[in-house]
Amino acid sequence: MPAYFCEGSNHLGLVPGRIGADQPGSPYWNPWGMSGLCEDAHHCSTSGVPTRDGQPDGFSSCMGYRYVVTVWRNGAFKPVFDAAAQYAIKNVHSGKVIDWDQDSDAAQQWTNFSTGNQLWKFSQMGAGGYQIVSAANAGKCLTAVPMNADVSRVQMGSCDGSALQTWIVGTSNGRQPESFGQYFKFENAAQTDRYLEVPEQSVDDGTTLTADGFGPDDNELWRLSLVP
Repeated sequence: MPAYFCEGSNHLGLVPGRIGADQPGSPYWNPWGMSGLCEDAHHCSTSGVPTRDGQPDGFSSCMGYRYVVTVWRNGAFKPVFDAAAQYAIKNVHSGKVIDWDQDSDAAQQWTNFSTGNQLWKFSQMGAGGYQIVSAANAGKCLTAVPMNADVSRVQMGSCDGSALQTWIVGTSNGRQPESFGQYFKFENAAQTDRYLEVPEQSVDDGTTLTADGFGPDDNELWRLSLVP
């Protein structure tokens, strides 16, 4: 008998325990295709489900099946990354990914083409802290350079292990500043309350990234996708 599953919006890869998931003949498969989301229209129902902060806490039925198992992370969850893995980092507001213009030091957003200058690795620098390293050049890291008392310009710099290149990774539900949820946030370790963002809610290719105070607003929130 097949077993169905679908993904939450913070899904980072196949969950251990789904034997052969997304492989031909697997007992586990996603009826809405690879990475199909439970929350997409007409997939799953939240009718009668208790809410938390105004959002339904799970699903009551999917594809007509009424016994739905919802799996989520503990609120104390701290993201941990595979140092060998490559990630695309997509802004929640614009849908564009972090991109390095390799003709300069510019760290910007751009339409996703899954090229090497748009892929990133996380190198741990202590509890919750990571360097965000270009997959195209292991010697280049995202760096927050102060512009004034409130805002930093985010650019590429030679990796040196400094606090300006260390990002504290957390999660957010996108509704309260102190929360856990499906989105990622990146606070610079050298500068309190400076979070990686796309400034001015821009959706334009080539917009240079900055680090600023946290709302939360969706231009300060990010989704991560594993890229083989």
